[in-house]
Amino acid sequence: MVNETLFWGMLAVVLGAMGIGVVAGQAQHIARSLIVCVGWAAIAAAIVAIAQPMGAYAALNTVAAAATFLFSSVIGAALALVTQRIRRHRQAPR
Repeated sequence: MVNETLFWGMLAVVLGAMGIGVVAGQAQHIARSLIVCVGWAAIAAAIVAIAQPMGAYAALNTVAAAATFLFSSVIGAALALVTQRIRRHRQAPR
């Protein structure tokens, strides 16, 4: 049951990062997109750091928060950059 909770928690983190990445990719500038993604990653890591001591993985609090930040920032930034590239390709004059 404990591993299942960890799985669903990380799935929620990844899905949240994907959603934020796609939304952040709609910004006009790449820098703004990346700032939004890193901001989301920091918020998600803070939530995990606060909520984690209440769970069964209390000893891994710092590692879980760091993993959340890294996963969220990398996944969100990748999707933001892909979204920007797709948006620019569609708007390019032909």
